Amino acid sequence: MIVKRGIAYIIDFSMALVPFYIYFQLFKHKNPDGEFVVKGGTGIPFFWLTYSFYFIFQEYKWHRTIGKRIFRLKVVKTDNSKLSLPDVLKRHLFDFVEMILIPVLPVIIASLNDKNQRLGDLIAKTQIVRDHP
Repeated sequence: MIVKRGIAYIIDFSMALVPFYIYFQLFKHKNPDGEFVVKGGTGIPFFWLTYSFYFIFQEYKWHRTIGKRIFRLKVVKTDNSKLSLPDVLKRHLFDFVEMILIPVLPVIIASLNDKNQRLGDLIAKTQIVRDHP
């Protein structure tokens, strides 16, 4: 399950990069060092906004992202209650730390519990399960 989640995340991360790539192409310029950057330092906030929206919107609406759909995975509450927007927001509260700053952290945490829950899942009381057709 952890391998499928990891590959699904790579797919989703790539999909979340598409709007950022378009934004970067539209608003880039060369700085004095000859590097291409986004004017006004808006690149990172724009990326984080689109990244967060990608995951939060899809998981709230369909309980899965495109990557999870490919592997027939979905987000559910551990008590089988309905997944709410606050649950999804809590689930993604620590994404920046887990996925960007310390990318091995979710793998370690998920390996240490029987439901393969990462930190966001533990906080939101959610888990990823196989979706049966």
